[in-house]
Amino acid sequence: MYKRQSLLCGATSALLETRAFDALCGAPPPAGGRGDGALDAHLARERVDALLALAARAAATRGHRADACRLHALRGDDVAVVGVLVQCLGACVASRKGSGGAPLDDGRAQDRAFWVGAARDFAARRLRARDARVVDALRAAGDEALGRAFESLLNLAAFFDACAADAPHDALRVLDGLRLLPSSDAELGPRLDDFYRAHSSVQKLLGDVLLRAMECVYVAHDRGKAERRDRKYRDAGASRGAGELDAPGDAANNDLKKRASLLVNFAALLKTRLGDDVHAQLGRYEAMLL
Repeated sequence: MYKRQSLLCGATSALLETRAFDALCGAPPPAGGRGDGALDAHLARERVDALLALAARAAATRGHRADACRLHALRGDDVAVVGVLVQCLGACVASRKGSGGAPLDDGRAQDRAFWVGAARDFAARRLRARDARVVDALRAAGDEALGRAFESLLNLAAFFDACAADAPHDALRVLDGLRLLPSSDAELGPRLDDFYRAHSSVQKLLGDVLLRAMECVYVAHDRGKAERRDRKYRDAGASRGAGELDAPGDAANNDLKKRASLLVNFAALLKTRLGDDVHAQLGRYEAMLL
C-alpha cells in the first residue's frame, strides 16, 4: 500500500513538473475527456484518472490554476472545470477597478485575456445547444448555481469589454440582458432577490458593475446632449437652438436620468454590501446628470 502511494505521488510530481499532460495522459477529443496517453500503456484507465485528480488538486494548491483546469478537463470532470473558470473569471473579469480607475497592467490584462478566452472556448465547445452533458453534470452534482455564475461572468466579460471599447449603449444592452441591475422601479425588488441568490463570485463584482454602469449612463447622456445640441443648431440656427437646449420631454435623456436614479437607489438598498466610495461616486454622477 505504501509503495503504491509512493509511486502515485512520484507520478503526480513528474506530471506536474513536465507538464506533458497530453502525452502522458492522452490528448482531449473535441467532445471532452481524453484519449490514450503513455501512462495508459502501464496503468489501468481508472488509475490514470485517479492520478489526474490528485495532480489537479496539487496544481490548485500550488496556485497553478491553468494546469488544474487542464487536468480536470482531461479527467472529464466538467463540474471541476467550471468551478476553476468561475473562480478565475470572478477574480479578473473587470477590465479596471471602479469608475475612472486605471486600466489593468500588462500582467493582469494578459491574465484576464487568458481566462476570458478559455471560458469562451469551453462554452463554445462544451455548452452547445444540443450538448447538455455539462448542464446535466452540474445538475447531478447539485451545482446548478455554479453554471449560472459561469454564464453571468461571461456576460459580465462582454459588458466590461464594451465599457473598455467606449461603447456605453452596447454595455448597457448587455447589462439589461444579464438582469443584474434594475431598469425600472418594478425591477428593484426582483433584482435585490436575484442578487442575494447570486453566486459569491458575481456578488463581489457588484461595486465595479454599478460604477461602470453609471459611467456608461453618464457618457451616453453627455453624448446624446451634445448630439441634440449640434442637430438643433444645424436645423434651426444658433439663435433659436440655444434657447431649446434644455427643453424637457426628450425620452432618451429622461430614461438615462431615471436609470441613474435607479442605480443609486439599488446601491442604497445594498449599503452594507458596498464601500462608501461606491456610494460617493454614484452620487457624484447622479448630481452631474441633474
